[in-house]
Amino acid sequence: MPPSSGARILDVARFPKNLDWAKTLALPRSQFPARPTPAQLEVYRARSSDDLYAWQRAHRPATVTRTNGSDDNSVVGNEFVLHDGPPYANGAVHMGHALNKILKDLILRTELFRGKRVHYRPGWDCHGLPIELKALQQPTSDAGKAQKSKIAPKKEAQAASEAASRMTASEIRSAASMLARQTIDVQKKSFQSWGVMGEWDTPYQTMSKDFEMRQLSVFREMARKGLISRHHRPVHWSPSSRTALAEAELEYDDSHRTTAAFILMPIVRVPDVLRNDSSVEPTRLSALIWTTTPWTMPANKAVAVKNDIDYCVLEIGDQQGTSNQMLVACDRVEHLRGFLPVTKITMIKTAIKGSDLANGNGACFNIFSGQESPILHADFVTAASGTGLVHIAPGHGMDDYLLCQKHDIGPAFAPIDDGGKFTADVWPTAANGDRELLQGLFAPSKGVEAVLGVLRDCTSYLPVGRLSQCDNLVLASHSFTHKNPIDWRTKQPVLTRATAQWFADASAIKARALAALDNVRFIPESGKARLRSFVEGRSQWCISRQRAWGVPIPALYHVDTGAACITEDSINHIISTIDQRGSDAWFSDPLDDPAWLHASLEPRKWIRGRDTMDVWFDSGTSWTLLADRGPGTPVSDVYSEGSDQHRGWFQSSLLTAVALQDSDVQPVAPFKTLATHGFTLDGEGKKMSKSLGNVVAPEDVLSGAFVQTTRGKKHGKSQQQASAQQSQKTSLGPDMLRLWVASSDFTRDVAISQTVLQSVQQALQKYRVTFKFLLGVLHDYPSLTPDNALLQSELGFSDQVVLARLSETSQAVFDAYGQYKFHAGTAEINKFINNDLSAFYFEIVKDRLYTGSIQVRRHTQTILVYVLRELTKMLGAVTPHLIEEVQAWLPPQMQPDLPLLAQTWNAAFQPHEVSRDFEAYQAQGEVLLSIFKEISPAVKIGQERARAAKVLGNGLACQVEIFAPSEVLKRSDGFAALQRELPAMLVVSEVQWKDSEAAMATIPQDDSGAWRFEQPFEIVVNGEKVAGMVAVLPPEHEKCVRCWKYVAEEKDVPCSDCRQVLVDSHPELPSFFSKKKSTDPQTPPVEPTTSKSPARSPEKEKRGYFAKERDKDRLKRSSKSFSRTTSRRGSDEHPLNLPPDELRRLSARSAQKMSSSPRDSREGGVPVPSDPMETTPAPETPGAFPTTDATETTNGTNGETHHGDDEQEQRPTPPPHKSQPSSPPRQEPRPEEAEAFKAEGNKYYKAGKYAAAIEEYGKAIEANPTSTYLSNRAAAYMAAGKYTEALEDCKRADELEPGNPKILHRQAKILTALGEPQAALDVYDRIDPPATAKDRQQAQAMQKYISEAHDNLNNSASGSMVLFALDQAEKSLGTTVQPPRKWRLMRGEAYLKMGTVNSLGDAQNVAMALLRGNNADPEALVLRGRALYGQGENDKAIQHFRQALSCDPDFRDAVKWLRLVQKLDKTKAEGNEHFKYGRYPQAVETYTSALDIDPSNKGTNSKLLNNRAMCYTKLKKWQDAINDCDAALKLDPSYIKASKTRAKALGASGDWEEAVRAFKNIAEQHPEEPGIAKEVRDAELELKKSKRKDYYKILGIEKDCSDTDIKKAYRKLAVVHHPDKNPDDPEAENRFKEIQEAHETLIDPQKRQRYDSGVDLMEDGGMGGGFPGGMGGFGGGGGVQIDPEVLFNMMGGGMGGGGGGGGFRFASGGGGPRGFPGGGQGFSPFG
Repeated sequence: MPPSSGARILDVARFPKNLDWAKTLALPRSQFPARPTPAQLEVYRARSSDDLYAWQRAHRPATVTRTNGSDDNSVVGNEFVLHDGPPYANGAVHMGHALNKILKDLILRTELFRGKRVHYRPGWDCHGLPIELKALQQPTSDAGKAQKSKIAPKKEAQAASEAASRMTASEIRSAASMLARQTIDVQKKSFQSWGVMGEWDTPYQTMSKDFEMRQLSVFREMARKGLISRHHRPVHWSPSSRTALAEAELEYDDSHRTTAAFILMPIVRVPDVLRNDSSVEPTRLSALIWTTTPWTMPANKAVAVKNDIDYCVLEIGDQQGTSNQMLVACDRVEHLRGFLPVTKITMIKTAIKGSDLANGNGACFNIFSGQESPILHADFVTAASGTGLVHIAPGHGMDDYLLCQKHDIGPAFAPIDDGGKFTADVWPTAANGDRELLQGLFAPSKGVEAVLGVLRDCTSYLPVGRLSQCDNLVLASHSFTHKNPIDWRTKQPVLTRATAQWFADASAIKARALAALDNVRFIPESGKARLRSFVEGRSQWCISRQRAWGVPIPALYHVDTGAACITEDSINHIISTIDQRGSDAWFSDPLDDPAWLHASLEPRKWIRGRDTMDVWFDSGTSWTLLADRGPGTPVSDVYSEGSDQHRGWFQSSLLTAVALQDSDVQPVAPFKTLATHGFTLDGEGKKMSKSLGNVVAPEDVLSGAFVQTTRGKKHGKSQQQASAQQSQKTSLGPDMLRLWVASSDFTRDVAISQTVLQSVQQALQKYRVTFKFLLGVLHDYPSLTPDNALLQSELGFSDQVVLARLSETSQAVFDAYGQYKFHAGTAEINKFINNDLSAFYFEIVKDRLYTGSIQVRRHTQTILVYVLRELTKMLGAVTPHLIEEVQAWLPPQMQPDLPLLAQTWNAAFQPHEVSRDFEAYQAQGEVLLSIFKEISPAVKIGQERARAAKVLGNGLACQVEIFAPSEVLKRSDGFAALQRELPAMLVVSEVQWKDSEAAMATIPQDDSGAWRFEQPFEIVVNGEKVAGMVAVLPPEHEKCVRCWKYVAEEKDVPCSDCRQVLVDSHPELPSFFSKKKSTDPQTPPVEPTTSKSPARSPEKEKRGYFAKERDKDRLKRSSKSFSRTTSRRGSDEHPLNLPPDELRRLSARSAQKMSSSPRDSREGGVPVPSDPMETTPAPETPGAFPTTDATETTNGTNGETHHGDDEQEQRPTPPPHKSQPSSPPRQEPRPEEAEAFKAEGNKYYKAGKYAAAIEEYGKAIEANPTSTYLSNRAAAYMAAGKYTEALEDCKRADELEPGNPKILHRQAKILTALGEPQAALDVYDRIDPPATAKDRQQAQAMQKYISEAHDNLNNSASGSMVLFALDQAEKSLGTTVQPPRKWRLMRGEAYLKMGTVNSLGDAQNVAMALLRGNNADPEALVLRGRALYGQGENDKAIQHFRQALSCDPDFRDAVKWLRLVQKLDKTKAEGNEHFKYGRYPQAVETYTSALDIDPSNKGTNSKLLNNRAMCYTKLKKWQDAINDCDAALKLDPSYIKASKTRAKALGASGDWEEAVRAFKNIAEQHPEEPGIAKEVRDAELELKKSKRKDYYKILGIEKDCSDTDIKKAYRKLAVVHHPDKNPDDPEAENRFKEIQEAHETLIDPQKRQRYDSGVDLMEDGGMGGGFPGGMGGFGGGGGVQIDPEVLFNMMGGGMGGGGGGGGFRFASGGGGPRGFPGGGQGFSPFG
């Protein structure tokens, strides 16, 4: 039984009055540094990577014996192989390398922890075009200086080509080999610095002899199986690289421009269906083809049609009067009209089926080869483009090649050389003078014009019988933009060229390769479909390259026939020769050197080839390096590369592996698991690019420079790098990079930015803090492993909670790592460390560890050893350097026999390891924990209210009463365990549970004025909600001078628990303290340690590092507001009750006598130096894989050196202390001053002096970083309009005190003010008790309006509705807050949607405002471009879209709008061209197509509609023109040009009254419009003219008719309407008279001109009754003049004679018309 309180007081009375109680505490002791030095990191790296890999290869078994269920034993493999996909050895490393290599290392270490013996041999791809080109550029200065631009790759390729022309193949190979070796050294150093373990001393290189021999052996086996062959067939050919390319080496240019042409191919054998048709003239008949590659015409071998397409024969004349007949698909006739001049097109014959044309009897003529080209059927022909007939050149297209192969047409002729220039064979029939017209020209450019030039004038080359007039075979040509492949390296166009190449027959092994994939595990699963699709698409794999740097294809060629030899004997002989001489000798030895010939081959008749193998064949055979693991077992467990390798290395490895397997056995892929990762992107999800300035170098992450980079422009172009000193302070080494990889979901694209890395850095720093605390409190733990004998009989509630969470976390991490979901595992670790350890368990156990008895300490330490052990396993794969460092600083007695990283982790931690009765907790623990989670916030709220009332400082300076129904205690199983620990869990001195009903009835009236703050809560017990209340009130007891809890019976004496510890643990205290206090610095401190604890050597120790992590309540204990001390010290006063200044002075003196910190709070962290300690461990430190016995060891915890101690290994040397005596240290604000600063801040805040308040709160935070002070400063920042700073403070406060409702309310309000309503609502969701509807209202309203704005943008709602929603949302923003960028972009989109002139201007203003902030903002550039486009400024719009793409080449919106505007511009320009040359129907069709491109563009479409209206006016389609103008004005009411076109069309249609009104309306609204007054006058004149007789209308002719048209119309009408022909029609005479008047006026040029101009209307006489000059009526003095020819025509036949009364007569005077003689009365045929 413990002694009574009285006895204890008597016991403690023996203690001296001047006892320093801090010396009786068991404080943490560790010199674990803030961060390791570079030297330390290198030591840790070597141990955790190089040494660990070598150790496990030597000691882990390759096989293990496994016991089956039937007690049978079986030997299974224990080897885990990860095969490295070799990176190119041609440049510096980048973040993609880091992602790839570290991911592989995570996989390796995961398997190593699970007991596997891992194998990883890094490799490099050393051959290939990238390395060769870079090596060739080295000697040339121009290439090295080539700027990174669009043409830089072209210049680089040119420079390389020039260098290659001056170098031999051996020199090129030497330069490339040297570059590869240098690059490997650089890259290897980087890869190793990231902690990637592997066989770095023996990496594989594809240029090594061993590898080349293996590769050649694979080639030999494939050749032996008939899978390798040489064919002359089309391949992708790069003229810039002068080599064939594989599909994987292609990229695509979507805007490639070329010249397309309609070309006539004369038909020399007419198909049967046309042979007997008289309308078809064979001498003029041609097939009209359309091609985008006119340069391929010399290689034409056939013309293709399609059986089910209808064709027709057209006759088209040219301007010289020559006409051609041609075959065209019927559906393409209208399309053809748009490209031809205004000529007459006549359809001679229609509905000719393609099957009738391709019956085998029809053929065309190729003027270049002088040979026939048969007409064939092909399925790929379409009537949707071109002419429906396709020119077939098997040497320049795979489809063409296969078609000709099917019909035995050959060879595949391709008359271009390696550089893409025409050869001498291009035109074999050319006359001597014409041969040079094509030869030597670069085919795709100058060759196009040259070929078209020949076709335009080819009289002498036409087939026999062809009309010489039909010598122009180019009907039309035009510019054309389409998608074209480009060389991935040089970015230059790629051609299709038939050459003799070596192919691997993938089609023969395709089915087996696909079957092999069925047993492969894909991560992610979508990779399976992707890889299968690539394999399914393979037929022939071109494996030859025309480069010098590569593995030679072991083929010999006959000097006479060119035949290739790849017999097994020959290949074997070549391989043996290479084995002796090396592959370089293949290129350096004489071509006909007989040493390379097998004995069966005739000397000097065979020479070596110069082709090298595809680099994908190189790396694809790397699986041969791996050991065979038995039938049906893949040689590698894992392949892991980027997703682009589905069409590269994954595929080539699969094909070569399956090719060499026996066809009779089940095919097996070389990999068991295929894990593909994404690409690295910047923080905004954009591809990293030097032009954007967003590239992050791995070395900058390692050094800390990138995290410290000052934020500048958006993409970082103006960023400044941190100094080396600053970088070193923030550098946490390679674990920073590794944790970034592990925290990312590698199956997707992975982002990296300052924000991302700062988050990673915080997590890694938290790991270090956690380990430092654990090392500190375990410095005297007596056992290597957790000793359950040291546990007390019953686990405490908090122990149970942390062990359960440790088990759950361990299981989750173990499972996640097993599936390679490292991001999920690290997320679980972070939650456990932050929530369960730092914020929960560590807070509770500090008092036990610092002030408790040795039994309590050992119990708690044992729990923490379990935690430490499991943390090292969970983090071992991710942060191996940190774990190695932790081991280096473990106390000697805890040093493991096997390094931590070498230990196995076969199963997750189970709490049964600690207690067999743990199931009992699991049944009740969650319920009790939920009760605590409800009570804790209520207590904190009560404490905050007390602090606000300035009656409470330190949380321990209060007690808590909890009122709840009595059945809570009765109905909650295990409640006693929770009840016992509540004071420590709530960080208060006392907790009392009271029956709420009884207490409410018996609470006495308290007139003492003592403060009391109550707060309700609600808990769930056995499924029922129970209401309760907590009360925070002053403590009833005195403050304990040792533990500082208010539980002491008397003032200035320890509490009963502390006295018990002192009496039990320090019997020597009375005698020790009875002596005079020693000033000897060697005086050992008094500490409750066991004999096993090593002695500590005295060391100075600075405060600060963990001071930032110390408990918030502890730091408040010395505040001015609550310290009740005197300014002078009495002789018997306890040191802990001294004034702050005196206390600090004495503490500093005490620190000089101690090797550990003078004192620390039980709720605080471990006191360590404030500056980073540059501690360098000795070369042989614990954790290393020892090779010799240690003879001298150093304790890593306290620095004591032990000589000759065989039981301890050498320890790290303790760091020397830094001092700067010349510069006294800055006086930091003291914790006890914080409350005073806060009070000052409150005063300024109430006075509205927010800047001053912020400053005072900042001082308080610097002295004591608590959530209260941070929250107060956040409020001041809010009031000052600094919402961003306010948010930062709130987040920090939330981290310090998670779940505080007040802080969360403030954070949510700030987020709302910043325009982040969803984030605000998420914060509101965390508040408990839940936030009220009123609290959430503003954020909900903002979110609602933003959602409405977004939805309205994407539906048919008007832009004004979007603006309304944005306006409403912005009302809730802070007064100084700019709307978020996304909102501003939405506003700009809304203005664009409105589409008015003003709104487009507003959209421009929005864009310009964004661009002022960042002129490289691609979204703002696109927004402005769209506004300009809407205003019709297409050229400027295109400039903006291109500028956006220069900022972000992958920005899809910019690409989309650029293509759209370019397409629209192009189509509009084509329409304008048609209009210019009078092709009005084609112009209408083209403008109509342009209108369909972007119906939403009002500005451009209004112009297009007006243009089409003008075409309609030319076509006399007046109503169509008017309709188009109306539509244009609807889109743009201010469009004057459309108004004028409409007015003119109205007049031309005959409605001059409406036309006059329209012109006058324009003049009124736009009086400044040039020429409008004249147009009004002209319209008025036309109105007058319209009211007179319309002679054109009378004659039924157009106003632009010719004299011949007038005469024809007159003669026809005069005959029809002559009165004698219509005797019964009384109106006939009047009609005939009008016809005569019209004819007389219009046939006379002068009269017609006066009539047309309206001059006669402006003369005084007018035109009242008739024409001047006396046009009388019938009879008498005159009559109507009539053309005699008409008259004779009327009288012919039945009107030869006749007399009688009057009739028509010729005008009198002079001669009559047509030379008839005149007379007095004129000649009258009627007698």
